[in-house]
Amino acid sequence: FGAGVRWCALPGRRMIDGVVYTPPEQARRYFEKRLWIDLTVGEALRRTATRVPDRIAFASEEGELTFRELDEDSDRLGGALLAMGVQPGERAMFQMGTVLETAVALSACYKAGIIPVCSVPQYREIEIGQLARLSGASLYFVQADFSAFDLVGFALGMQDKVPSLERLVVARGKNDELKRLIDSVSLEEARRRLSHVKQSPEDCFVFQLSGGSTGVPKIIPRFHGEYLAHCDAWNKMHGMDEHSV
Repeated sequence: FGAGVRWCALPGRRMIDGVVYTPPEQARRYFEKRLWIDLTVGEALRRTATRVPDRIAFASEEGELTFRELDEDSDRLGGALLAMGVQPGERAMFQMGTVLETAVALSACYKAGIIPVCSVPQYREIEIGQLARLSGASLYFVQADFSAFDLVGFALGMQDKVPSLERLVVARGKNDELKRLIDSVSLEEARRRLSHVKQSPEDCFVFQLSGGSTGVPKIIPRFHGEYLAHCDAWNKMHGMDEHSV
């Protein structure tokens, strides 16, 4: 995976060097057969928030987020990231636990066209260094209060070792920049900025990982329409619907 981003002739389509994309004719057949869903993840969240704004989207022992709150907070964070100079197509390393802030930050990236690299807080220099170099990640999200390990200090050290990791965003803790960014822009201004980000259901929206048996994790590109259909099928298989939390 290279760090470059190139644009092709298809409207809204952003192609990342090193990612293998589905040929247009094959993608068209997937959409026709409903094997893919003709939406981006951000559009799907917005539609759900419009339809059932007060229904719970995520719940944790610390609190809960309604679909409206998730949609609005992720809009504001996405708009703030664009305002600070992050460009659609850039990659973002994630080292955060299972907390509500993670859902907001991931959703913000999806809407802004920023590609999360979904690593885990337990990874250290070998894994993060390799993933950052492979993905060309320029943004770095960490959770300040994950266990006793100093993730913030670790991230600062990784920035010295991997020059591409230019921007660090700390969630939670004493210096909660994630909250500051959300509060830094109005919902109206954030949505205005996000409206200029053109995305296609065929675009890559996230880099997931596979450990495998040959050393460091491997990067797995996933695509908006493909992944939404995967989630829809998974929900149906397990009997989950829009009333499930």
